[in-house]
Amino acid sequence: MVFWKTYSTLPTTDLFESQICKKPRLRSPTGHSVRQDTPKEHIKQFLYTYFRTHPDVVFTIPIEELDDVITVYDDTKLVGCIRYHYIGEYQSIQIHIVDCFCIHPEWRKKGVGEYLLHELHNMNLHRPYAFFLKERMPIPVDPLYSGVYAYRYIINEAQPNVTDISTEKAYRLLDIYQKFKPFFMIRSPSKNQQWRLYRKDHHSVLCCIQDTYQTLKGKRMGWMTAWIESGITDEIREDALHQLSTVAYDMIWIDAKWATDKWNQDGIFYWYTYQWTTLDSVDMSYCLLH
Repeated sequence: MVFWKTYSTLPTTDLFESQICKKPRLRSPTGHSVRQDTPKEHIKQFLYTYFRTHPDVVFTIPIEELDDVITVYDDTKLVGCIRYHYIGEYQSIQIHIVDCFCIHPEWRKKGVGEYLLHELHNMNLHRPYAFFLKERMPIPVDPLYSGVYAYRYIINEAQPNVTDISTEKAYRLLDIYQKFKPFFMIRSPSKNQQWRLYRKDHHSVLCCIQDTYQTLKGKRMGWMTAWIESGITDEIREDALHQLSTVAYDMIWIDAKWATDKWNQDGIFYWYTYQWTTLDSVDMSYCLLH
């Protein structure tokens, strides 16, 4: 499979660099060109049936989320799809994410994935900046960031230091945090955002929890896609994480760097950039809404 280039070396004075690269067009392994007019109901059913991050995981993405999906068919049967989805701006550049990447089991390892990636690339040369989340196995380029998932089953407990806040208020707080301690941030308003604020004495954590649109044996899975902390010690971080993760999901996923032994370790993940990179910090605070 061919991925776009991820840049790993930059002058120390630059926080952002881009370079547009061209990819050759490939012949479709199925003999049919990509389509952009597949009904969303067909795409949702295809992903529900064949998209699996785990044998017992079911992907139930809402139809209204399935814009900008390209597909490829074998005659009348849908055999592959991929989405190029806008997630927000970074330094005035529109950033997209590559996801919903799924190949029918009968067509895997036959070039369909490579064909879709090349077509997607050439169709989006006018908006080339994107992320790709890769789980389990890395690819042979340097990622922007890598980590390990951790998860826990949710128990309804008291949250004396947590307040649920609106997206508008959360974005105002993000701007304040960013002025005092810059961190990597891409944001865009979405209905799929639950913002929570933890405050205890002079310590605070602002986090966003989003629906993964996945269920594991019927249990709903959420994940933290923003974690912005101020004045936090390891002891306070554990308390903040415990209270902030008590939400309306059955399970919650986080980056394992915050987790304690009360959390279950899961697989490795990698965030890759395409045709751009940055030196902005992705340390204990970040905001990457999906």
